[in-house]
Amino acid sequence: MMMPSVSLTRCALALGLALSLTACSTGPDAKDSDSGGLIKETPDSVGSANSDIATEISAGNAAFSDAKWADAAEAWGSAAAKRPTWDVHMNHAIALSLQPDFEGAIAEMRKAMSSGGDQQWQTWFNLGNIYTNRGLYEEAITAYRAGLSLHDRPHVESLLNISAAYMFLTQYDEARATSDYIVQLSPGDPRAYHNLALILQLEERYDRAIDAYEAVHRVDPDFAQSYFNKGVILGRHLDKGRDGAAALQRYIDLDPNGPYVRRARKTMKLYQNQ
Repeated sequence: MMMPSVSLTRCALALGLALSLTACSTGPDAKDSDSGGLIKETPDSVGSANSDIATEISAGNAAFSDAKWADAAEAWGSAAAKRPTWDVHMNHAIALSLQPDFEGAIAEMRKAMSSGGDQQWQTWFNLGNIYTNRGLYEEAITAYRAGLSLHDRPHVESLLNISAAYMFLTQYDEARATSDYIVQLSPGDPRAYHNLALILQLEERYDRAIDAYEAVHRVDPDFAQSYFNKGVILGRHLDKGRDGAAALQRYIDLDPNGPYVRRARKTMKLYQNQ
């Protein structure tokens, strides 16, 4: 069974704006097999002959869910030594990348590829995530595109990550074209609209960016990330501190444990003192 893969939050924080990066982990019990990543197995699912291996994989899943990357890597590494299949190597690579151990993660991904993972889109998708978290955006795009070639239909998660990688490379035309394509594929998905608004913000076209963030709200009024970026524009660039504070408060209300809450509160205080 497949589980969602690791998030790209680190690179979003590096930019200082809320990117709609999409490879988000929702825990070991997630059921969306099309979003990308970890293999979940139990002793019962692989049979008694392999119960020790499955127990280690299950232990790795539990440690990963608790953000204990070293414990997950140890469990999955032990399983990979006994059953060196692409999926177990991939799990091990993901955990290593989060320690972070980039060289170890890439080495383990090479083992996954040589064990048949080169024909599995999940390995390319997670390789793209590893490259992205390292800041190697061109390599990430190449990996995501390789994974796309293995799908029988366009994969929105990969395309969103490609769009974000283009933004980090300041290749805004390519990022916009990719996001426009996603809107055609999935018109009800707020993340592509958010990326389009963010591109305008990065291009310092602030009035148009505000209009674009409002388009995000029309698609999904509870999409928290867009309120953070909208608040930044209103207060810092359009001299509308009260409106900016209201947008930031909306972000906090929607995502009280989000990665930008502390920054949002600090920015709100700045607006109040203006």
